[in-house]
Amino acid sequence: MEMFYIFGFIALLAAIFKIIILYQVVTDSPLTSALNLLVIALIAQNCFEFLGYLTYASDTVFSGYMVDGVLISMYAVGASVVMLVMRVCQISSGKLISSVFAGLAGLLVVLHASGLIVSGYSQVGYTIISEEGPLYALFSLYLLSVVGLALVTLIRSRHSKVREIRDRSRVTLMAIAPLCLVAVGVIGFRAIGFNSSSALAMPFASTLFVWVLMIDERGDYLRFKLKWTVLTKLALRASDIKLSSWNMLIEKMLIEEAMRVCHNNKSEAARLLGLNKTTFHRKAERYAPVPENSTLATANLQVID
Repeated sequence: MEMFYIFGFIALLAAIFKIIILYQVVTDSPLTSALNLLVIALIAQNCFEFLGYLTYASDTVFSGYMVDGVLISMYAVGASVVMLVMRVCQISSGKLISSVFAGLAGLLVVLHASGLIVSGYSQVGYTIISEEGPLYALFSLYLLSVVGLALVTLIRSRHSKVREIRDRSRVTLMAIAPLCLVAVGVIGFRAIGFNSSSALAMPFASTLFVWVLMIDERGDYLRFKLKWTVLTKLALRASDIKLSSWNMLIEKMLIEEAMRVCHNNKSEAARLLGLNKTTFHRKAERYAPVPENSTLATANLQVID
């Protein structure tokens, strides 16, 4: 029974981390609103998990209500994921698709309250497993639809003509992959007869998902990627570098990598490194001058600078 408390406190820690992450989102946009809604749904799910596991030994009825809350939160999470993906990828019919999945989530809540999705709960090993109701397959189809739609939309948007959409789609796809893997894994194992639960994996996967999206929304993801790339290159070349030239080499690599990531856009590269435009231009001319025969690059710099 002690494992019940461990699973419960894992869920509680996941909720606390998500609350901290939620306070780190400082921008105000439709995309941020969708992210906030998703984080709130995930926090609710973790809180219900915590209370469900904490009280199962002493009051199975109350614990059952809490586990009901976990599933209802999952319906909301699915609709929130769809809304977020539609806004990340700027799909023209995104509002309609989001409304459809919100309606499906509401329908599942009604069916759940009627006992048609889940008929009860039971202890299997160290976790709580839902007992399938007559319409449980609708819940599985709903989750698979959310996963499929999210992955297909994000993969297609990685080839968008708009660079911002490409970049955000790439980061969101990377963040959502573990979450989708856990959801599909649980559904798959249950389909072949194994009593599977996401009690341990889902809190970690959802917290990672929210954290990656938060640092991307704040603009920190590119900075993190930039520094990691430079550190990796330095580690590979460490034996060939003189100690006296390390500072200059690091600065040169940061400038070059920033220019590469920002497609030779000096204004964006300066913001990425936190330098003022004049300082960055001087350093860029020294370390990473744009080739004179690059018509496209020259035209871009004329427009931007």
